[in-house]
Amino acid sequence: ATSFMLRGLLGLARAAVLLPVAAVAPQAAALPAAPALGAARLFHAAPRAPHFCSVSRAKALSRAVGQGKKDVAAKLEDEARTTVYGCRRDIKTSPWKLNLVARQVRGLPIDKAIMQMELSPKRAAQAVRQVLKITKDNARTHRGVQDNSNLYVAESYVGKGMYLHGIRSAARGRMFKSDKPRAHYYLKLKPGPKPAAKPKPDLARRPSLLQQRILESPWRVPNGL
Repeated sequence: ATSFMLRGLLGLARAAVLLPVAAVAPQAAALPAAPALGAARLFHAAPRAPHFCSVSRAKALSRAVGQGKKDVAAKLEDEARTTVYGCRRDIKTSPWKLNLVARQVRGLPIDKAIMQMELSPKRAAQAVRQVLKITKDNARTHRGVQDNSNLYVAESYVGKGMYLHGIRSAARGRMFKSDKPRAHYYLKLKPGPKPAAKPKPDLARRPSLLQQRILESPWRVPNGL
């Protein structure tokens, strides 16, 4: 009798669990498929990627408004409207290798930077090329930049991602640690041509620090003992 009672209770519990699932299943099938969270994390671009300097810009803007600096606040607001950001996280390469590619596009026009990445034989250049293309499209879609070809790469730098650790087998039953690096890539585009660089001082004609100190405080006092 006890076994029959247990079987009955188990049957009732199973029916109570399956009925809500069967009722929700048709509604869940009618909903649109949600994007994969992994893909959304691996690749996202402006303006839905507040990855860097967004908080600092907001603080600087609030500080400028609080201090009454209208020119600084207007400059920050104009930069926020015209500047386009993009990034890609967790790229399967080391930050050192990715930086070799990222430094090639700094200061270049957007079309020329994309061409450089298409002609580059490095594997990390493909990730940089994708970020450049999607950020260029986002400039017109989300920021209202009509001529998205009139952009240049203001900033292009790399960050260190999460390093995965594994095991590397060796002879004689030994094992060693193997690292699988990840890197983040950040991009900043601005409209217009790149501003001219400031002229560097002529260091050849400037006296060295040692000569300047000798002139200011000579080692031997003239007409001294």
